[in-house]
Amino acid sequence: MAGHRRIRRLSRAVDDAARRGDPAWVLAATWQPLADVLDDHTRAEAETCHLLTSGSGLPRTATAAEAAACHEDIQVAISAASIQPPGSARWWDAVRAAQTAIGRHLDRCEPRV
Repeated sequence: MAGHRRIRRLSRAVDDAARRGDPAWVLAATWQPLADVLDDHTRAEAETCHLLTSGSGLPRTATAAEAAACHEDIQVAISAASIQPPGSARWWDAVRAAQTAIGRHLDRCEPRV
């Protein structure tokens, strides 16, 4: 849950930078820590889920398949953002795609209260 709180905080920082109209270099410096955390988080979670499902011989569940799809969406968006100039329309498209996938992932993973 701490990792998820960090992801939410970093995602808000990107939105705040956009709202302030920060220059491209600030957008890039704000996005990169989020991209790095997302990359680490999705890889670690995928390895853990993989060990829990295929390592035990259990079939892949629908939840694991949904998680894998979110992870893939996040990774694709991070890659797309990395090849675009920060602040450009295509960069924002990729960042927003990552944020949408993050939202789906966190909503799926976090318990409802």
